[in-house]
Amino acid sequence: MVVAPQPAELDEYPPDHREWVFFTKSYATGLSTCRGRKWLDAGEVVHFAFPSHEGRIRVPYRQAVALAEIVRFSTNRSGEIGKLSPEWARCLAPLVSSSKVMIQGKMVFPMMELRLMQEVLLYVR
Repeated sequence: MVVAPQPAELDEYPPDHREWVFFTKSYATGLSTCRGRKWLDAGEVVHFAFPSHEGRIRVPYRQAVALAEIVRFSTNRSGEIGKLSPEWARCLAPLVSSSKVMIQGKMVFPMMELRLMQEVLLYVR
């Protein structure tokens, strides 16, 4: 039996919020944190997960700083794909956590199979 993959979320970005102003668009490089068959289409919407400080678990300062710089991205169809490069994460995490910016992204190239730590190009606005 052949099972077709679920349809990709190719819609436009989630509905724009009226209180947000479009700033700029760019390309960002991410690293895959999984491997195997993942059906990723060009233009598929990517969701970002920024670190939260809700738990207030006591960890050493260096570990807390390292954890605060990990920004993961995923798709609805394939689940978690990877994490943003440290340069992007270091700049975006404080801005998003302070609610000063909102980030939206899409896949640039289609992929059928991922390797661990493979570069993934994202279109970010």
